[in-house]
Amino acid sequence: MKLRYLVIFTLVFFYGSLLAQIPRSGDIEDEIWTTDSLYIITGNITVIDLIIEPGVIIQFDDNHKFEVEGVLQADGF
Repeated sequence: MKLRYLVIFTLVFFYGSLLAQIPRSGDIEDEIWTTDSLYIITGNITVIDLIIEPGVIIQFDDNHKFEVEGVLQADGF
């Protein structure tokens, strides 16, 4: 069981390091987040209009607010 988690963590870690890392904070309007980038939340986010495609990786570097004041469409988990 531990080996499985180690393998999954290693794959996610190395896959994430291969992606373009995009820091995001502030207002998000008319954006589509795709799987070819790793989105790092560096400050509070206010979503006006955002589509998050399946498989997108989002990391928070600290405790930040992620507020939706408009439309957020996300497929996945």
